[in-house]
Amino acid sequence: MRRRVLVALAVAAVVGLPGCASVPDHGPPIAVPNRRLQEAVNPDVNAEIAAPREFGGPLDTVTLMLDAGRTTQNHDQLGEAFMTPAAQDSLKNIVNVSIFRQGEAKVVQESASAASVQLSGTIVGSVDNQGIYQPQPNRPLSMRIGLKHVQGIWRISTPQTAVLVRESDFNQAFQQVTLYFAVSGTQGGAEMLVPEARWQSRSLSRDSIITPIVKLVLRRASPVLSGVTRPAGGTTLRGNVAQQGDDLVLDLSPDIESQNPDYINLFAAEIGWSLGSRLSGSLRLQVNGRPLNVTGVDAVQGPEHWANYNPAARAGSSLYYVSKGRLRKLAVQDGNDNQDDQSTLGGSQSTNGVVSAAISPTEHAVAVVKGAPGKQQLWIGSMTGELNKVLDAHTITRPTWGGSDDEVFAAVDGRPVLIAADGHRTPVSYSQALGPIRAMRLAPDGVRVAVAAGSETGAHAYMGVLQRLPDGSQVVLRDLRLVQAPLAKQPGTPVIPKVTDVGWAGPTTIAVAGQNADNTAIVRRVSTDWAEEEPSLSTGLRAGAVGLAVTPFTVSPQPAFAESGKQLYQGAAHSWTAVQGMDNIAAPFYPG
Repeated sequence: MRRRVLVALAVAAVVGLPGCASVPDHGPPIAVPNRRLQEAVNPDVNAEIAAPREFGGPLDTVTLMLDAGRTTQNHDQLGEAFMTPAAQDSLKNIVNVSIFRQGEAKVVQESASAASVQLSGTIVGSVDNQGIYQPQPNRPLSMRIGLKHVQGIWRISTPQTAVLVRESDFNQAFQQVTLYFAVSGTQGGAEMLVPEARWQSRSLSRDSIITPIVKLVLRRASPVLSGVTRPAGGTTLRGNVAQQGDDLVLDLSPDIESQNPDYINLFAAEIGWSLGSRLSGSLRLQVNGRPLNVTGVDAVQGPEHWANYNPAARAGSSLYYVSKGRLRKLAVQDGNDNQDDQSTLGGSQSTNGVVSAAISPTEHAVAVVKGAPGKQQLWIGSMTGELNKVLDAHTITRPTWGGSDDEVFAAVDGRPVLIAADGHRTPVSYSQALGPIRAMRLAPDGVRVAVAAGSETGAHAYMGVLQRLPDGSQVVLRDLRLVQAPLAKQPGTPVIPKVTDVGWAGPTTIAVAGQNADNTAIVRRVSTDWAEEEPSLSTGLRAGAVGLAVTPFTVSPQPAFAESGKQLYQGAAHSWTAVQGMDNIAAPFYPG
């Protein structure tokens, strides 16, 4: 699997390699189809695989077909190479690729013309035809595979019910792409994009994957995000994406021009962010071969058109923390060796008794939790003005702003609540069977939530979706799923036995901090679909609870920080390193 360190957090910028197609140097623009882009109709049909040969045995054919899973998921190619003609059609009806941990494979029956191979193992996950990965609860696999000896070669003759890829071959077989979908207007009205991880065949080249990405965006978000993202508008792609110099040309069906300008501009932003570095120039939007013609929409759009739609790309990057009851900002040196002015952080109410705090992504608003005899208080206001007390409670978790300055999200006495700057509270329903909520973080898109919930001695991490019902009558924290150990790490089990904090460490990455069974401190990062894990920087932290400061914001790559035993640590290449002079620290955080 991909292995990355915990010190740099960024999404792909919309830059990349120049295009290769030649274009005229005068006259009107002409879309020049790129041969590599056209391959996307049947993208990996030409991937090289080792097919069975004469003199091989039935077990060799089965083994070679499993080996081919690391090279291609093209069902037609697999069928032609390994199966009898009568059995090939069964592959065309299979929409999922099953990821399995292989056990034993052995020949259990063999004659001159027929044989059977028994394959055992454990199903640990699946990837469907939209590239959505789903972890599986270690489902046993027992498959009897029939073969026939046809013209000197053993070929699989029994209809197949699954296409199998070994767990150990997952990263060779698949590459991750991050798709972006517009958040529905019913979720607060903000024009924002929410990212989602998908998996595509690694045999797809940089260019041939472009059309599949655009088609996946048109098919919209997965069921988990469908309730909080914009539904499909009926627009389709007419043929493959073409390349014109550095630009990409999308020829769309005419119904796109019946949509309002905001819808179309958001659609262009979805495509631009989803293509990421694969797009080095601009998007050219066409309808039946002519430039799109809608008032308020540019038919040629570049990153400057859609940069602000991704809230993770426009937020502040300063690190804040609490020290001796006061909200502080990590000081930096300027050319005159002056440190940051600490006096304007939330006025006088941020100078004493502060337990935790959160600053909005724009760094214009602040919320602080203050300690008081037998209770805690939440104060909200401007970064440069005085704060107003909006509620008292027994316990209040560190607040989180999500993608706006309008309201914060926190758990009050263990239950989630949305709190507006004027103090208006909106209770949020959720499954109380998880236990009291001990930490929570909204993603910058404002709809995905990372949560730590459970008993003090056994809290686990969950990811869910914050959905506002269309009529505004209710807000629901739904689809809370346990943050599981990824592939090769006993899927279905919690990533950390005792969770103390959570955070968003990338577009589709959750960071979880806590303690192992032996009380040692640990931080782990896993993808939101539980398909992969990044290295855990577990060395260097003190034992005990851990507070986490990570961010998916993309202003510039930002280091990870953690607080353990009131000491601030920075994530280094292979371990955590104590920050000198920062030894009375609590609740470090980035804006959001």
